[in-house]
Amino acid sequence: MTPIQEFRITFENGDIGDARITDHRPQFSSEIALHTADGNIFPAAKSSPPVLTAQLAFDALVSSAMDLAKSRRTEIASLDNPNNCEFIDRESQRQIASKYDLTAPILVNGA
Repeated sequence: MTPIQEFRITFENGDIGDARITDHRPQFSSEIALHTADGNIFPAAKSSPPVLTAQLAFDALVSSAMDLAKSRRTEIASLDNPNNCEFIDRESQRQIASKYDLTAPILVNGA
């Protein structure tokens, strides 16, 4: 089974981003699928090429989510790790998110 770390990105306009980091051993990738408030679903971003660490994959994910929020004229309301933190812990996520001035809460299992 391929190890993944899942994320749910909630946007202030009601959009939801289902994202994940995948461990392809020895490389990682990240991707986001966007569920818009009006019911559309589309793949929004994929890190390409794969990167060497989960931290770099998360950095690419946050960058893509910030770009997505900007293009949709909204802000990120929260970023949740709904199934714990497989590769990158909450504090590391906060440090990476701060590089993008992301002030939304980073949650683990909704809290």
